[in-house]
Amino acid sequence: MDKALKAFKAILVIPAILAGLFLIYSFFSKFTGVSGFAARFFEFFLGTVFYFLFFLIAAVLGITTKTAIYKRVLFLLLVFVMASIFVITQSPQGKVTRFYDEIQNHKLLNNLKASDVSFIAVEDIFLTQSEQIRPIVTALNSSTWYVGRRGECIGKEVQMVLVLQTRQVVHLQIGQFCGEDAAMLLFVQPLASGFASGGEMYVPKLPSVLKTQGYELLSDD
Repeated sequence: MDKALKAFKAILVIPAILAGLFLIYSFFSKFTGVSGFAARFFEFFLGTVFYFLFFLIAAVLGITTKTAIYKRVLFLLLVFVMASIFVITQSPQGKVTRFYDEIQNHKLLNNLKASDVSFIAVEDIFLTQSEQIRPIVTALNSSTWYVGRRGECIGKEVQMVLVLQTRQVVHLQIGQFCGEDAAMLLFVQPLASGFASGGEMYVPKLPSVLKTQGYELLSDD
């Protein structure tokens, strides 16, 4: 039992160390996208992997520690109850799925080619010609990971849809950062009761590119 309790205390040091490393890494990083990915990964790790390791180590130590059987049973029962409450209230499996989807969505835009796109729709504007699609795809290729900050100024957000040659439909929500030629892009998955988020991206030059194609994003400047 003593070993298990010590393990509980020791494992709490892990997020503190990770937090320190993350802050140092973010401070010296010059790339917004890299810092954005680090922030999302750190959030994902603390919300899923850390707790999985926490309960796993506690359970193993509860089984192997040399103490009375009834104490081990009570300890393992406590670990089981705590793990069950965590799974029910925090839904770690949903966080794992979302993080995987975010990686796939970012990979999709970074590797997208103009020839992959059938047409692009921004609200009621439809872009079907290759010379219209190409500059937008080029801007999307330069997208980086982004984590929103409270109080950040973003203009009116509008719907943008990419229809690929494979008939896959990519739903996006975009809004211009105030005072910047850059847009916040949010992957959205339409649901019966609204939509689910699939990750955010920072897209430089997208507002000016869209403006050349006849659509101007509104900023709150």
